[in-house]
Amino acid sequence: MKIGVCGDVGRAILAKEMGYDYIEENLSRIGQMTDSEFDSTVKGYEKADMPVYSFNGYIPRHIVIYEKSAIEEIRKFSLVAIERASILGGKVCVLGSGAQRRIPEGMDRALAEERFLDVVHVCGEIADKKGIKIAIEPLSKSETNFINFVEEGADIARKSGLKNVGTLVDFFHFYMNNDTKESLLSSKDVLFHTHIARPNPDRLMPIEEDLPTLKKWADTLKEMNYKGAISVEAIFMDKFESMVKERTKYLQIFRSV
Repeated sequence: MKIGVCGDVGRAILAKEMGYDYIEENLSRIGQMTDSEFDSTVKGYEKADMPVYSFNGYIPRHIVIYEKSAIEEIRKFSLVAIERASILGGKVCVLGSGAQRRIPEGMDRALAEERFLDVVHVCGEIADKKGIKIAIEPLSKSETNFINFVEEGADIARKSGLKNVGTLVDFFHFYMNNDTKESLLSSKDVLFHTHIARPNPDRLMPIEEDLPTLKKWADTLKEMNYKGAISVEAIFMDKFESMVKERTKYLQIFRSV
């Protein structure tokens, strides 16, 4: 399995040196860059010889997805952002955006799901034209009240009716929600991408004591015949260099998937 790390072009050279296969970028940042900023970013990745495989942070923070005006805002943003993701070689865009998709107090859940599916359709249809997949990300209950378990992400993906829309397992959120192996196995047909941080509320990179849990997760992905990649999405606390140098070795267990 390919292993990547979340970040920007500033992390590309070190990530390459440490054996990572790709960078997972932030789509909001990429989509809101000026043309000159984006051109500089493209050149930076080319110089580092580091691919950009995936993108997180899809929806810009100023967009409230349950407002009716949001659809056109997301469409306009996606046309630019997905085009740029394609130029960078991206294959998967993660639709997490927990704060934006949190169902407001008093809003009917069925209506929220309907409007979220409208968003998914806009993103999915634009991405499909560029050969890019959309992965709906289940998040911990502390971050959002909508789509917390992997099976819920898979359910929404199937309801979209789009073949390029699937779900994701972020093993940090999986751990925090006490999600189950059965929930993960049930998403086998639509699991497009994965994220990893240590199974601990600190959300740092995994350490040696986490290896038994990492092995369990890797074995489950292998059992599912998972064909995607895994990105380190952790808190680095301004210690990116030292942390990846000390802890990258513990991620190699996923190479066998």
